Amino acid sequence: MKTILILLAGALLAAGCATGYHSSGLSGGYSETWYAPDTVRVVFRGNEYTLPEQTQDFALLRAAELAIAHGYSYFRLNDGRTLVFFEPRTGLVVQFFKEKPANIFTYDAAFLRQSVRQKYGIK
Repeated sequence: MKTILILLAGALLAAGCATGYHSSGLSGGYSETWYAPDTVRVVFRGNEYTLPEQTQDFALLRAAELAIAHGYSYFRLNDGRTLVFFEPRTGLVVQFFKEKPANIFTYDAAFLRQSVRQKYGIK
């Protein structure tokens, strides 16, 4: 029982050290590079305590925020992958749309933003 409590405490401590959702800095974060007025590459870089799932969620959240900030309601992934070296990192190339295109899977930017923020308790 003592071993389980020690492992649980260690896991909670490590989770608290994961990179938060913020602009890129020494501890990681998001950055973007615009390729066209409606296409951007979003990268989220975590640290050794950040789970790959969280880097993907935060990259998608940043894409949703950029879409909304630039007057778009939907976006699709043109390319996406998770790279794990010493720290997890996700890079996504996304294309924005003002209206939902037919026959193309797209993310609803407002819904995704609300969902990911709620999942991680981001205000």
